[in-house]
Amino acid sequence: MSPRDRDPRIADNPSAKAMSALMPLVKAVKAITGAMKGLGLKNGSVDKIHQSATDVLRQSDVLDLPDRFNDAFADQGWIATQSFGMEAMRRAVELHREGNLEGAEQEILAWFNYDNINLFAVSGSKRFDVTGQRWHQLREALRLTFEERYWSAVPLILIACDGLASDVLGYSPFEKDADLTVFDSLAGHPTSVPALIASLTKGVRKTSSAEMTMPLRHGILHGRSLGYANKVVCMKAWLLMVALVDWACDKTTEDERVCEHRSSQEMGWAEIAEKRRRTKAASQAIDAYRPRTNTGPFDDQLDPELPESAILKFLSCWQTRNYGHMARLAVNLVSKPVASWREIYAQAGNRLISRGSNSASCDSQRWYWPRLTSTWKESFPRPRKGPVQGAGAPQFRRRRNSNADGAGPVVHPAILHGGS
Repeated sequence: MSPRDRDPRIADNPSAKAMSALMPLVKAVKAITGAMKGLGLKNGSVDKIHQSATDVLRQSDVLDLPDRFNDAFADQGWIATQSFGMEAMRRAVELHREGNLEGAEQEILAWFNYDNINLFAVSGSKRFDVTGQRWHQLREALRLTFEERYWSAVPLILIACDGLASDVLGYSPFEKDADLTVFDSLAGHPTSVPALIASLTKGVRKTSSAEMTMPLRHGILHGRSLGYANKVVCMKAWLLMVALVDWACDKTTEDERVCEHRSSQEMGWAEIAEKRRRTKAASQAIDAYRPRTNTGPFDDQLDPELPESAILKFLSCWQTRNYGHMARLAVNLVSKPVASWREIYAQAGNRLISRGSNSASCDSQRWYWPRLTSTWKESFPRPRKGPVQGAGAPQFRRRRNSNADGAGPVVHPAILHGGS
């Protein structure tokens, strides 16, 4: 599939846009902690937060990775979905970019091992199994697959796909005008499951034994297409089941997410314009920042226009728990109360593009965004009371359940650029 500007993009989903909007904040965190390290305020907490922000930015390509994957492979029957391994997609896209098409497909096929299929397709389907029998059907298909008995495995998988989606949708997903799109979903995006289903429902007018590369549903189940008994076709059928499980998870929560999105959009045009103006100004300030190294100690003669002065004042207030003065030195980059940072991360950081299930799958197998909540909470202990000592460097000590009242503050923009 060739990328076209008029095509809808997964990166334009509301949840993906929300994560994109957080990137300036993550850049700010990295810049602030980098400045602190440059000032000689090096400790485990600062290093940990700086590394966390760096890791998040390094992984930020996942925001458009599903689009790049679908652009490269959707026409071949491979689509992006929540459960599909991020690293497998990334490596396949890179190999495709280099022109190694065979290597890219082998990379994709390697992901479809017994454990991944059993977890994301077989076990994942149990939530939507109204009779309790489809799980046994898929277990049999899984056994046949790894015995390389594709003649039997492929039809069983396609039958199970039809049944699962029909139970969720109320009619067969393979019907001519079936609407499989889901709001704010990766699997339910027009370029994912709906596009794959459309490509698999092409009519077959005559019987053929030519080797197939796609699990064409009508031809296989109606006995007209007989060249389907191979690994590639079988794994594409399993991908359809994996994607339909993800699709079903998003479909069952669609109404709730639509209401949530509508509520968030209820603001006037003037408020929207002002919010965009502030976001643009903050982004420009972050982009204009250039790190520099300063060696302490710092005395009272420090130029108040320098960012070093602002950060020392801020940290000194933090050390003495002068939160009122800290508030006057702080700026809210996303128009949310500081006390709600934890909630912001919990809501936006838990879903990059969609909300997945199967938490046992862990980081390497599901689409996720690293949540910064725990990092802030663990890495910013409450400072001990008392004046700044030791060449102007605040002294910290780790305390149990530290900073439980909320996550770290947002520092004055002077820290990011040359103004106060």
